Amino acid sequence: MKDSEAVFLQSWREELVNRALGALAAAKPTYHAVLVFYVENPGMPSTQVAEQFTARLGKPFTAAHVRVVRRRAREKFAELLLDEVAHSLGSCGEAELVQELRALRLLNLCTPAVERRKGCTPVR
Repeated sequence: MKDSEAVFLQSWREELVNRALGALAAAKPTYHAVLVFYVENPGMPSTQVAEQFTARLGKPFTAAHVRVVRRRAREKFAELLLDEVAHSLGSCGEAELVQELRALRLLNLCTPAVERRKGCTPVR
């Protein structure tokens, strides 16, 4: 891959991720907040994250609740990212979508969303 192509793919991947994050913030603000918090604070124990969100949002969060919200946020983000990639391609089939996700190095992140969308047939 040429350097210019790699730079373009990186830039396009970031644009798609940012669009999906914006859509997540609009649709599910708490999911967005938890997901961004975990990205900015990797490795922070769920108990500490729960304390932070209890203080920030003024409603009680437990460690278990934070873990559930994080899982749901990841799932919703992957679905929104898949939507962004599909939209960017216009009319395309599943094979083209998977190929684009692979080229953008987003397939691993989006595989569960792809499988949910097509009825649980594993993506290769």
